[in-house]
Amino acid sequence: APADLRTIVLKCLHTSPARRYRSAGELADDLERFLAGKPVIPRPISQMEQLAKWARRRPVTATLAGLAAMMLVLAATGVAYHVMELTRANAEIRRSRDIADEAMALAGRSMERLTGASIKRMLLRGEPLDAGDRAYLQQVVEELERWPLGSDPLAGLRFRASGFRRVAELFYSVGDYEDALDCYRRELATLAAIEKRSPGDPEILRARLSGHYLQRHCLYHLRRPDEAIASSREAIALLEAAPEGFPRRERDLIDTRLHLGIFLHEQQQPEEGSRLIEAALAELAELRRQQPDNADLAVQEVHSLYNAQLSDYAAGRTEARREKID
Repeated sequence: APADLRTIVLKCLHTSPARRYRSAGELADDLERFLAGKPVIPRPISQMEQLAKWARRRPVTATLAGLAAMMLVLAATGVAYHVMELTRANAEIRRSRDIADEAMALAGRSMERLTGASIKRMLLRGEPLDAGDRAYLQQVVEELERWPLGSDPLAGLRFRASGFRRVAELFYSVGDYEDALDCYRRELATLAAIEKRSPGDPEILRARLSGHYLQRHCLYHLRRPDEAIASSREAIALLEAAPEGFPRRERDLIDTRLHLGIFLHEQQQPEEGSRLIEAALAELAELRRQQPDNADLAVQEVHSLYNAQLSDYAAGRTEARREKID
């Protein structure tokens, strides 16, 4: 049926008397308007009226639907509120982290200046460390161990490692090899932690190799050969695992194997010692053949032959020593 005719019928059937036609004349007028193609006076029932009628017919379903709609509105409002709160909280966290990072950077610079000035004073004094010096340096080491990593853990670990190195170098320079060894080992542990977080960093690998080299010297002075040999083997393993393009990889491998061979000779392990020394010298000679104009390589070969002949001298190998001297 046409919409206007349906509207007239529904008005006649409305449950509320006040909403029906007040007289047959009004109904007749609307019917004439409909037949003439003119708009009728009553308008179609609105969606709100239809919804109200449906609710009266099904009150339980309507109540449940209303509650569900209200819960959806509340949930949407709650989500929006929480999103707003999280955004504000994240902004506060970022601001707090920035402030903390600035404070930590300032504290780090202050600690570097104070420690550097103290170390310089101790070195210039030219005297053994006294009890006050040692207590101060021990406090520095403990502070470095507790140093917070902040929002940039790699930067915090690098700061910690460099601090251990500076204190270790001071101890080593005054002949305190035990405390120097402790600091070098702390540095190596920190560098290993950096390597786990950022594998393949050539700068960290170079620092680890340097740390092993200095650690070995402390162990030589402390007459702890087994630990020194283990440190040399660990350095060799690091170099062997290094990428081909790592600077000085071949030359450092040769140097480390040579010194390990010499040390093994000193520890009465001549078989492996001789094998390492001869292999290192052969590899160095091959590198010299490939790069005849490399002056640094020539200097390394001279030093290596000199150190190897000292090992021959200690072992009584006169002929082998003469060959190396020649």
